[in-house]
Amino acid sequence: MEQEVGLEYLTTLFEIIGFLLIIILVIYFLIKGIRKGNAQKRDQKINRECKTT
Repeated sequence: MEQEVGLEYLTTLFEIIGFLLIIILVIYFLIKGIRKGNAQKRDQKINRECKTT
């Protein structure tokens, strides 16, 4: 009986860890994508300035 309770607790713990891991990965890739987008915009701006001068 005690082992079943421990197993349920462990399963719940793994679900929570997995859920948090997915959230962290989504946030990480979102930030990475935003940074990459900003870098591309910055590069385009620099290229435009170089062409005009």
